[in-house]
This record gives sequence, C-alpha cells and structure tokens, in this order.
Amino acid sequence: SVLKAVICTGIEKYEPTGTGSEFSKDVGRIYLYSKVKMPKGETGKIKHVWKLNGKAISTVELAVKGPTFRTRSYKTITEKMSGDWTVDVVSENGEVLETVMFNVL
Repeated sequence: SVLKAVICTGIEKYEPTGTGSEFSKDVGRIYLYSKVKMPKGETGKIKHVWKLNGKAISTVELAVKGPTFRTRSYKTITEKMSGDWTVDVVSENGEVLETVMFNVL
C-alpha cells in the first residue's frame, strides 16, 4: 500500500521538499516521492507512470522492499510541458495504488 505520494521539487534527507500542486514551466525537475508499505522482508516493484494531459509519456520501474520503502522518480520539465499532469503509482500486477495530480503553468 502507499503510505505517502507527493509531488515536490526536491528530496532532502529522504523527505520531499518544495511540495505543491502548481509549478512554473521553468521549475526544472519535478519529483514524485512515494513511501510504500509491504510485508517485512518482501521485495517487489512499483511503477510511476507520468501522464501529461491524459497521455502517458514516461514509466519508471522502481524496486521496493518491506516493511516500508521510500523511493522517487522525476521528470525534467521543459517549456513545452505545460498542462495537467498525473502520476500513477502502479503495483506489479497493474493495480493503480495512488494517483497524484498537479499542473505546470
């Protein structure tokens, strides 16, 4: 399960910084920070599926390990990437565990 999923502009000491839901197109990198919970000692994978205006543009596969695991992925934002964004946190079996929405203006 997903304990936390947030969009941010940085990660410091394993925690998100610069969290928000609206960002300027000159922000540079935007991260999805996620913290997942699973049985102790269990390993697996999740995916971060980045979508712009409903179209998937990037999928990042991430290894995770129980009992809790913090991970992240990022997109480098360019001037042409303004719009409505979502990032889905997806389990190994394809289930969407969490969806985070944000806008690039």
